[in-house]
Amino acid sequence: MGYHIDDYGGILKFYVFFHRMDENNGPFKILTKSKHFMSFFKGFIWLWLTKLNSTYFESSKIDKDILDSEEKIFCDDFSIFAIDTSFLHSSSKIMKGERRVMVLIFRDYLLDLNKKKCSTEFIIG
Repeated sequence: MGYHIDDYGGILKFYVFFHRMDENNGPFKILTKSKHFMSFFKGFIWLWLTKLNSTYFESSKIDKDILDSEEKIFCDDFSIFAIDTSFLHSSSKIMKGERRVMVLIFRDYLLDLNKKKCSTEFIIG
């Protein structure tokens, strides 16, 4: 399975794992040294070029130093993790059991006011 980056802006995801996560049921993986894997410009070009294709990075395209920083999340039932998904990340293959996850997303839309041409009253309420 390839790794991917969700966004280049202000985004934080909260993962709620309903089942105990171990090596067998598809643990979440993150490459902790991949924060600056792409510059903004390189990322923009990559997104533009791959919009209609796969948007995953195969392990062979990632430096060994970054791949060696892989961390897997193992946890008990009903565990919650806040994860910055601007790092390269992926799920693992489910070998046995099941993987049930709920993802809650926080995005700072105030950063996008100029792009969306919305007023702060619309965003804040």
